[in-house]
Amino acid sequence: MRQEINRYFMLLCMFLGADSWAGNLTISIEDLSTDQGYIAFQVFSSAEQYTGEAESTINVRATAEALSGSFIVSDLPEGYYGIRVMHDVNSNNQLDTNFVGMPNEPYGFSNDAKGNFGPPTWDDIKFQLNGDHHQTINLDL
Repeated sequence: MRQEINRYFMLLCMFLGADSWAGNLTISIEDLSTDQGYIAFQVFSSAEQYTGEAESTINVRATAEALSGSFIVSDLPEGYYGIRVMHDVNSNNQLDTNFVGMPNEPYGFSNDAKGNFGPPTWDDIKFQLNGDHHQTINLDL
């Protein structure tokens, strides 16, 4: 299953159509408490994508078992990127929250960024890709 997902990323990245290729982005997901449910993640290449004003560069949803550990997004163009991850443990296609809006399911961001009464900002999660790069996403509750 993991090989199929890595092939999917390679094909997806081939269609991004950039002139300048920087390298590979390795993403490791840490602190996965269970392999039940799904992992959904997005890779953004701009603040507009992150805030929902534009479509994200990559959207993936796969079983938690398939996305546990590390995987590679190949041949991304150079630039700034950010990552958002959600573990949909109960498979209901959303990040469950409590009565005040705090998440009840694990989530995380690139740079191990943390929000303050909301998600972190684009400046908090963005990183520069110029060659091969590794991001570890620590899932929090």
